[in-house]
Amino acid sequence: MRVVCGPLTGQQHRVVMPFHLTKYTPVWVGLLWGPCLVGLLSVSALAEGRGSISGVILRAGQGIAEHRIMLVCLGPNREVQRTPGQTDAQGQFLFDNLETGELCEYVVGILYAGQLYQSEPVRLAPGQHRTGVAVEVSAASPQPVEEGAPHLRIANHLMLIAFRGDHLEIREVVRLLSHGAASSAGSGGPPLHLLLPQGYYNLTDVQGLTPEHVRLHTTGLYYTAPLHPGEHRVIYTYSLPFRHDVITILAQRTLPTATLDVLVEDEHLVATSDLQPNGRVAIESRPFFHFRGIDLAAHTRSWLQLIRPTKSLSLIGIGAYSLTICIALFGIGLPLYGAWCRRGQQERGVLITPEQLQALYAERLDVLQAIVRLDNQRAAGTIEEGMYQQQRQGYKKRLLALVSQLQQAQQEKQRTN
Repeated sequence: MRVVCGPLTGQQHRVVMPFHLTKYTPVWVGLLWGPCLVGLLSVSALAEGRGSISGVILRAGQGIAEHRIMLVCLGPNREVQRTPGQTDAQGQFLFDNLETGELCEYVVGILYAGQLYQSEPVRLAPGQHRTGVAVEVSAASPQPVEEGAPHLRIANHLMLIAFRGDHLEIREVVRLLSHGAASSAGSGGPPLHLLLPQGYYNLTDVQGLTPEHVRLHTTGLYYTAPLHPGEHRVIYTYSLPFRHDVITILAQRTLPTATLDVLVEDEHLVATSDLQPNGRVAIESRPFFHFRGIDLAAHTRSWLQLIRPTKSLSLIGIGAYSLTICIALFGIGLPLYGAWCRRGQQERGVLITPEQLQALYAERLDVLQAIVRLDNQRAAGTIEEGMYQQQRQGYKKRLLALVSQLQQAQQEKQRTN
């Protein structure tokens, strides 16, 4: 019971709260605020596990004010993530809310007067806030960000990709040029590291390197012996699983590369890439589509997306196949299919029909062929670069949407079966 004063007379009035509300108010408050408190505690615990890196950029003992810097994170597979930043008026910087643990190694880098400088590598323990990281900018002793000996570079890198049923067979030919003293792990320098796509297997036929000095790792191939001045030609072959209709390959680099050539078998695969399309070539009477990259820096990567089209690229063949399916459905399975659809509609909503599925396959084929025609126009110089990029992005978005729809349809079909 609660006693209050009336607004006009000043007399006391008695307000009686229902017994069940007053009695159980703490319980309802606990039920309402409990999940909120749990969520807040989870967010707080997550924030406590993050880390930060702070320090200063110096030149001749003075901070470099208002200058752009970069935080580079090297992941477990040597993938690179970059976070831009800037120094303040005293040349100090701060990068917070960072991932911690052994999976990421951080380096603070700065490009100053045409030279690249870096800090010492930093690894953060959970909740650690690393301070006092200093990068000294000096023209006399720059600290390049690039990994590996500066005298070693790749003159030409060739990737030949062929389709082999449930996997890709990839052959790489790497022409290395060494212009200085030999480098190896035993002499204090870093070993040669040739990165391979994630998930590779069956690395065979390694040529150009002494077998006892070859070391295999999940990230690729290491070579621990010295590489003497001159040219070195390395050849190797490996496999890559291709269990779905789409696969993306990342070609990563640990050394600067003058030329990268990627040849994709054009008969069974449709390829797109951020590399420059360079038309088609024939190797042993088999057609390949050619991509090329020029003057590629170390610690960068190129992507290549491969799509496995339907078994028949002929529109006439697709039409005949669709007609056969329709006749079979109408003549044999139409009653059963109608009952199954009605049941599916009651339980899960409207499902995609075989006609709609075939229309999706046909549209996907049209988009793939449009991409090929667009690449040919660019290679021939008959389309402007801006228009090319705009149309290609549109085709790519539509293609990814179609692939997603087809995958969902296949998953739904497997569940119903």
